[in-house]
Amino acid sequence: YAQLGINQLGAVYESLLSFSGFFAETDLYEVKKAKERYDELETAYFVKEQDLPKYTEDEKVYNDDGTPKKYPKGSFIYRLAGRDREKSASYYTPEVLTRCLVTYSLKELLKNKTADQILNLTVCEPAMGSAAFLNETINQLSEAYLEAKQNELNLRISHEDYAAEKQKVKTYIADNNVFGVDLNPVAVELAEVSLWLNTIFEGGFIPWFGNQLICGNSLVGARRRAIPSTQLKHSPLPQRIPLPDPLPPNHIYHFLLPDNSMADYKDKIITNLAHEQIDAIKNWRKDFNRPLSKNEVQTLEQLSQATDQLWQRHIAQQRRIRQRTTDHLQIFGQHHPPSAQSPSQSPSPSQSQSSSQSQSQSPPQSQFPSPTSTEWKDKVLYEELHSKNVRNSSPYRRLKMVMDYWCALWFWPIEQAHLLPTRDEYLFDLSLILQGDILDVISAREGQLPLFGETQQEEEARKLVDDFGFVNIDRLCEKIPRLHLIRTLAEQRYRFLHWELEFADLFATHGGFDLILGNPPWIKMEWNEGAILGDAEPLFILRKHSAKKLADLREETLHRLNLTPQYLAAFEEAEATQNYLSAKQNYPDLTGMKTNLFKCFLPQAWMIGNQHGFSAFVHPEGIYDDPKGGILREETYKRLVHHFQFINELNLFPIDHHVRFSINIAQSRPADTADFKTIANLFHPSTIDKCFDSTGAGPIPGIKNEDNNWEINGHSERILEIKEKELSLFARLYDKTGTPPLQARLPALHARPLIDVLEKFAQQPKRLGGLKGQYFTTQHWNETNAQKDNTIRRKTQFPKDPGEWIISGPHIYVGNPFYKTPRAKCTEKAHYDVLDLTELPEDYLPRTNYIPACSPKEYLKRAPHVPWDDQPPVTDFYRLAYRGMLPPANERTLIGGIVPKNAGHIHGIQTTVFQN
Repeated sequence: YAQLGINQLGAVYESLLSFSGFFAETDLYEVKKAKERYDELETAYFVKEQDLPKYTEDEKVYNDDGTPKKYPKGSFIYRLAGRDREKSASYYTPEVLTRCLVTYSLKELLKNKTADQILNLTVCEPAMGSAAFLNETINQLSEAYLEAKQNELNLRISHEDYAAEKQKVKTYIADNNVFGVDLNPVAVELAEVSLWLNTIFEGGFIPWFGNQLICGNSLVGARRRAIPSTQLKHSPLPQRIPLPDPLPPNHIYHFLLPDNSMADYKDKIITNLAHEQIDAIKNWRKDFNRPLSKNEVQTLEQLSQATDQLWQRHIAQQRRIRQRTTDHLQIFGQHHPPSAQSPSQSPSPSQSQSSSQSQSQSPPQSQFPSPTSTEWKDKVLYEELHSKNVRNSSPYRRLKMVMDYWCALWFWPIEQAHLLPTRDEYLFDLSLILQGDILDVISAREGQLPLFGETQQEEEARKLVDDFGFVNIDRLCEKIPRLHLIRTLAEQRYRFLHWELEFADLFATHGGFDLILGNPPWIKMEWNEGAILGDAEPLFILRKHSAKKLADLREETLHRLNLTPQYLAAFEEAEATQNYLSAKQNYPDLTGMKTNLFKCFLPQAWMIGNQHGFSAFVHPEGIYDDPKGGILREETYKRLVHHFQFINELNLFPIDHHVRFSINIAQSRPADTADFKTIANLFHPSTIDKCFDSTGAGPIPGIKNEDNNWEINGHSERILEIKEKELSLFARLYDKTGTPPLQARLPALHARPLIDVLEKFAQQPKRLGGLKGQYFTTQHWNETNAQKDNTIRRKTQFPKDPGEWIISGPHIYVGNPFYKTPRAKCTEKAHYDVLDLTELPEDYLPRTNYIPACSPKEYLKRAPHVPWDDQPPVTDFYRLAYRGMLPPANERTLIGGIVPKNAGHIHGIQTTVFQN
């Protein structure tokens, strides 16, 4: 029942994450897009009664009795908000996918592991949601531990005791070994509840997750990377300084240095809205990023060393807090309190084996200290680590303030441009926070206090630091407006997360996490003004507008509803996030690619994983077919172990059934070359097991079975082993000449024999380029332009003859020019029916959505003509036709057939005429 409750909680949470509720402050009426079916579960738009006349009858929503759908003043409205869905891109992962991903990742991670080593593995879900992946991992790790420990002890747990023993192990792992991060604070709370429900047992205690589950942005934060001060003018990429290694001399942490992409706002509309502030920011960026002087470099070197000292103090403090707040728990096979040995101090195999042989029984529970309350643990964390309301701020708090400072400069609010620090002010602030003693700071700054006006006295500056030289972050934020703004941005708006600070003790002793897994958000980071304005004025979303009309509507809406602050804030978040994630120094493996959040989680997972660890994610296929994704593919291929590609035809996710996504399991540490297994065209995870269990007998199943259902049976020939040889073949066929094998795009090949087919293609000496002058390719009619000049017109009907037939993309498929026909009313892309070729008469022609709008003679005159002989129109020839839209992940990227003479086509089709 608990497991059922967990799944239900997760599904409900993920479904409702993008719903929002509010009380109507006045009578509201609901509107929608014209011609769209009304659905209460879809995005909702509301307008006031006085605005209702702006909308057409088809845009208004009506009750069953024909009256407009009205929400009276004071009524509570709880509906899907499009912008929230767009920002979260959150879809609950089905249990079958979660179980499959965890199963195959643990198969790799648990190889040659003893029971005690299994018990000390650390797991992190960086886009946690309701912790579905953490719960599944806890379940499978608990079973793996108990199975291994029973074998080592040659002792079996009785059937009636097994469930209780398993729950205890699950509690131990949850309380010690699992970590998670989510940007939404509600998700963190729900994750705590779901983990507790999963591990609850009679007589047990409530696990405390205060220093394990964190609310923060997994992708935006400072890293423990540094640059040699002698190389600053060359702008090198910062190199990682792993914990607990000390910072080398003459190095500067990257998060202390200015960056040209900070507060880099370039949108013309925004510039017009806030031109004074944008000009001020531009001037600030120019001054802030000027070359560093010799004295400034020395100051930054000193500050970096001070940072390193604080980091070491923070590690020691965090270890003490984690040890004090971890409760002891008696579990099967452990003679000593398991928590006496932290996950970051795993025993060697020999130690584990020898200790296991003497641990046949556990001591009585009374020998263990009683669990401490969650209230007490919260207080320890609150006062000691976060040092809230404490005069002497902890090393963690001081370091976090500095790292938040650097991140905030990327996301600085446009309307707060006047608070941006000069470089002197910035260095002074850093010195004050990191070094603490005001006398040292004043000496380092040569007596200058650019932080203060000329009339203020040095004594006032001294008041910022405690009489004993303590640094009080709360006090600094109260006295210095820009530090107060930085704290607000970090804690309330963006929630910057600095991995090697937040989990410093784990990185110092364990090198990172053993397993990083989950389903990160699938969302492109780009500025979309319609999302923010559409909630206030639905006309932005419900209708298409010209540029002039859109500008007028924007200006009127911002002024009428006083939306400029919200508008600027939404822009800042989208633009700054894109700048941060696109910056080479932050995500070098993504250079040149369009920013999609799931892509950023891959290098982030490799960074936070230890050298023996693995990452396992569900994500779209974009990294494998992006023409500009070569660098990321190379890094991925060198780590990849399994790639299982799915087509969403069984609607495992509530998105388009054509969407392709995959389960990807990779090592954290790269190998020298590629060596992974891939299975494509999967519809259900059970097929993966069937492929690995297959003996190879019998025919290879296709895409569909004999009953015309999606095929879920497996076969060993479906498993492709991809190494550099295969990638070299793909590069020759799919990529530009000279593309390195490790940067090749990955096709979705259904079975192993298709590689032999591709090899024959690659060996073919003839290429189209060798036939120059002997063929002619055309798009024939441009769908928009040909209507404007009255060459064609929109009319869905059966053509009288081929000369009246104008072909569209859906008409053709592979080797089939009669694939589909439009319905009599064809207004959507789905309004086509598949043709049965065995039933068609010899003179059949499908419906056409366009017919000639001019005389036959003029129609032929305007048609493209071939460049040879008497230059007849292309319609005099049979032509090789291909759809213009190419699905790169398909095994058949080119979708084409031969079309008859006389027929035309719009630019959704491209045809080629050959002279011979």
